[in-house]
Amino acid sequence: MQIKKFKLSELKIDDRYVISRPLKPEFHKIFLAKFPNFPPITVNGENMVISGHDSYEFMKNNGKIYSEVIVYDTDIKNSLYHAYNFREIIAPLNMFEKLFFLRDILKHSDIRELYERTKIGIKVDDILIELLPILTGDMFRDLLSDNLLSLKAATRICSFKTADRIALARMFSEVRCSNSSQLIILDMISEICFRDKSNVEEVLRKIGYNDLCSNECQSTKIVEALHKLRFPLYSEEENRWSVDIQNVNIPYRFRVNHSPFFEKKGVELTLFLDSLDVLKEVTDKIRN
Repeated sequence: MQIKKFKLSELKIDDRYVISRPLKPEFHKIFLAKFPNFPPITVNGENMVISGHDSYEFMKNNGKIYSEVIVYDTDIKNSLYHAYNFREIIAPLNMFEKLFFLRDILKHSDIRELYERTKIGIKVDDILIELLPILTGDMFRDLLSDNLLSLKAATRICSFKTADRIALARMFSEVRCSNSSQLIILDMISEICFRDKSNVEEVLRKIGYNDLCSNECQSTKIVEALHKLRFPLYSEEENRWSVDIQNVNIPYRFRVNHSPFFEKKGVELTLFLDSLDVLKEVTDKIRN
């Protein structure tokens, strides 16, 4: 390993070693703050940049001609691990960047070595490996980069047909959902599509997706609409209950619920009291 001065035009770029997706030139200033006396770019023996692509982009955009560079002549596997861990020092990787790295490193390294040499924080199994070509495509780039979609939800979307994946990706790019809500939405859409022999676009049209997106609490409204479409009989009972309960003058200290899914007749009454003494007084009156 040695330090040399190069013209930026002499350096080569190989997409395999690019960790930041997209490139983040602003990371160059973070690098300088953390390592003020350290060259920002590392190349292999063929002058191929293996780390510091963000700094390379920053200097090129700002008209710099020369830069000190670390020459680290090693194989592809060690270059990839160097690129990953070096970028991780500058700033944590997003999910899309991690998956893109996985796609390339697993061609040269096994999972055990991956866990030993990185803190990637992803459960890597045969299913994930099989889905990496889809997950690292343009469809998921922004969703995973911006943390709009969990990895579990993304892998679940991969089980849908291509046209349905596109519709789901569009929906999750427009609607902010918790990780748990994402999975609930996907499960219900999958069940409705199977039951009605329909596609995702048809399901979204049935629930009035475009109108729901114009309201607040979008994800909650979407879950409620899907629930009504998935369980129409339950929804009818729920609507009837809402109307009936409004006609009952319930004191503010009382809360009334029906049994789950109306499986049992009757109602559940909850009474909020100020103390155990008041509870004793009320129960004595009920007994008498």
